[in-house]
Amino acid sequence: MGAVAVIMQATNGEESVVYRPEFLPEWVPFWVLEATAAILVVVLAWLAARVIVRLFSRRIARYFERPSLSRVTLGTIRAVIYVFALLTILRIYGLDLGNIALSVTIFSAVVGVILAPIVGSFISGIFLLADQPYEIGDMIELPEQETRGFVDDITLRYTKMFTLDNTFLVIPNGEMRSRDVVNYSAED
Repeated sequence: MGAVAVIMQATNGEESVVYRPEFLPEWVPFWVLEATAAILVVVLAWLAARVIVRLFSRRIARYFERPSLSRVTLGTIRAVIYVFALLTILRIYGLDLGNIALSVTIFSAVVGVILAPIVGSFISGIFLLADQPYEIGDMIELPEQETRGFVDDITLRYTKMFTLDNTFLVIPNGEMRSRDVVNYSAED
C-alpha cells in the first residue's frame, strides 16, 4: 500500500488526482506533490516524444518519401504528445475541462477571427504539401518578383527560399498558392 487511498484536497478546495504517499511526512505541502507530478509529466512527455519520433522517423520518411511531409508528420506527433501532457497537468491541478469549455469556446471564436490569415496559411500549407508543386532543394522562380532560388524549407505556415542573390525569403503559403511559381527542378 504505497499511497493513501483517499483523494486529497488541493489548496484551492477542489479535489486533486495526486495522492500523498504514506512515506512522505505530513509537513510537506500538497502543492509540492502537485508540482512534482507536473514536472514528472513534462519530463515523461519529452522522453516519450523523443523515443516515439526516433522509433518512427525512418518509417515515416520511407512512407512519405518527401522530407517536408515527414517533418510535418513528426511535428504533429510531438504536438499530440505535448497536448496530452498539458491536459494531464491540468487534471493534476484539479481543473475539470468541462468547467472551462464555455470559456474556451468563446476565446476560440475571438482568436479564430483574429488568426484567420494564419489559419488560411496552414490550410494552404496542407494543400501545398499535398499538391507537391515543389520540394526542398528544387530551384523555383517567382516571376512577379523576378526572384529565383532554392527551396530551403516547407512548413505548414510558410515556404523558405534561399535566393540566388544570397538572401532568404520567407513566404506565407497562402501567398505561394495564389501566385505563379516556376519549378526548374520538376520531374515529368
